[in-house]
Amino acid sequence: MAIEQGKAVLRVEDNGPGIEAPHRERVFERFLPRAGQRPERSGLGLAIVAEVAKRHGAEIRLEPGINGVGTRISIIFSQ
Repeated sequence: MAIEQGKAVLRVEDNGPGIEAPHRERVFERFLPRAGQRPERSGLGLAIVAEVAKRHGAEIRLEPGINGVGTRISIIFSQ
């Protein structure tokens, strides 16, 4: 957690295959099947994160990780 421009920012980053730009908005949909996704996953994780952020008036940003590897998710709380 960090404070940037007076806003609390929570960032999580992984080193997985990443999410291509055209698919970033859709990853917040419930039960969205993704290529290569393990069958035991429910597809709810980011949908839940998005709903919690929305209820707190926060903004979510998805970006490529460091050096284009993985995905970085930023949640920016305005209050």
